[in-house]
Amino acid sequence: MGTMLAVVDLASPAKALSAGWEHTCAILDGALAGAVKCWGSNNNGALGLGDVISRGTDPVTQMGASLPVVPLGEAAVIVRAGFRTTCAILASGKLKCWGYNGFGQLGVGDNLDRGDSPGEVAALPGVDL
Repeated sequence: MGTMLAVVDLASPAKALSAGWEHTCAILDGALAGAVKCWGSNNNGALGLGDVISRGTDPVTQMGASLPVVPLGEAAVIVRAGFRTTCAILASGKLKCWGYNGFGQLGVGDNLDRGDSPGEVAALPGVDL
């Protein structure tokens, strides 16, 4: 503990954090203000990066500047990681959710996972509440 704990390198300071079942997400500050980065298990696309490759085990090739931002299209103000699912409230008030969707929990009208194929998170509509 204390000085023995490693620092998580996100290439920018974090201003908010949410730890889910098997993954963690942060909203960044500084030069990447409002951007979201997620790491850990990427089952069902929970990291929102367009694939199912888990990230975080290699700090050189998978973290820092090598860890991509989630392509949300605008700044996030809140992010919450859950059980293989992640949601963010964006600066416009729009809500986007990605990852596991077996029970329709992403709120997009079906039960298809999002975030596990390229372009899916960027194309997500806001959840109609």
